[in-house]
Amino acid sequence: QIDVSLVDSLFACVSQHLQFVLSGNAEPSRMGNRYPFISPYDLFPTLDGSVIIAVANDKLWKSFLDAILSDGASGAELHRQLNDDESKVKFATNSNRVKNHQELYNKICEWTKTTSTRAVCEALEKVKVPVSPVQTLQQVIEDEHIVRYREMVTEIEQPGFGQVKVCGCPIKMSRTAPAPRGAAPKLGEHSGEIFEQIL
Repeated sequence: QIDVSLVDSLFACVSQHLQFVLSGNAEPSRMGNRYPFISPYDLFPTLDGSVIIAVANDKLWKSFLDAILSDGASGAELHRQLNDDESKVKFATNSNRVKNHQELYNKICEWTKTTSTRAVCEALEKVKVPVSPVQTLQQVIEDEHIVRYREMVTEIEQPGFGQVKVCGCPIKMSRTAPAPRGAAPKLGEHSGEIFEQIL
């Protein structure tokens, strides 16, 4: 038997915040897309969209600094700002970066907002710093990973409409391939069958 609750799943998605409260700390305040325990780990505006950048540890911070140094004038300027004597102390460790997150966020935005989404992603991917573009729904349903590898967009035959694209099943099992059971029923299509079971 497999029991998966939607509420339980959502509860687990905020487990770190819940643990913070379960440990006797105050209720966390709203903070947008920022992750409160790691910095920089946030949504950043770009020239043509937005990206999520997740510098999860001090090793990745060094890689981040290497990446921006080689990314044009604005990247070099950010690198210079983050490497002056005062900034080196402020941003040297994750705990210091968390403490000074707003200043750091503002500095990084000066680079990202003058750089394309693709350029930011390519610069950080080269040095293995976690980064992702924020996609539109249209981009998501055309994404090869979602469509081809995760099979989250599938097609069914809908009478009167022909082939219709629908959302696939997020649960993948080794011996069973969940899929839509068929077309959406017509109005009253199963009324007789249902009445037979009830009456």
